[in-house]
Amino acid sequence: MRSRRLTWVLAGCTPAMLVAAAPGAVRDAWDGGGIYLPSWEFLEELPRRLTGPGRCRFVLQPLVAILLGVRVGRGDTRAGRRTSSP
Repeated sequence: MRSRRLTWVLAGCTPAMLVAAAPGAVRDAWDGGGIYLPSWEFLEELPRRLTGPGRCRFVLQPLVAILLGVRVGRGDTRAGRRTSSP
């Protein structure tokens, strides 16, 4: 019961934080000349990220996230816990 309450509290805090952060994000995008992620600039810089100083994190972080997700999923399956479906 306590974990369910925590889930609802976090579910309520998430949209509140997004709404609170939106004005600053819009202002940064306006001042910076646009949104960086879905831009040609991002795609042009992507190969440089694989050779720069952060290349280990660029590969290692997604790899660890995938491995941990698979591990937790297999544990849930063994325990008979169902995953949430969309």
